[in-house]
Amino acid sequence: MAKITVTADCGNSPKNEFVKAFNIAFAQEDTAKILEMVSDDVVWEVVGHSTISGKETFQNALAGIQSGQVKELILDKVLTDGSLGAASGQIIMNNNVVYAFSDVYEFDSTTGIHLNLIRSFNIEVKK
Repeated sequence: MAKITVTADCGNSPKNEFVKAFNIAFAQEDTAKILEMVSDDVVWEVVGHSTISGKETFQNALAGIQSGQVKELILDKVLTDGSLGAASGQIIMNNNVVYAFSDVYEFDSTTGIHLNLIRSFNIEVKK
């Protein structure tokens, strides 16, 4: 299981905790938890690569990328306001390749408990 390092101060904001939990579930490849956290009409845009629409397509995409290769998630920042959220940090793979990421989230409403939109920016960090 991936090591989780959270340097973000999530405070007592329920939405910040939601975003933190979503990122941890993603790093740990907990598909069931991830699917509980997204809406049926979720859109996942991986900038520069692909856009996935709908929960079933999202689930298929998750199955295609899960590999058990995440060694560590370093979650640096978590921010939420109204129906929007964001998180950034790094993912270190078992082969020590490091990816920096920044994700922007849109909830289904200001009081929502599901994500409608995930926009992911990922780059490999060269050493």
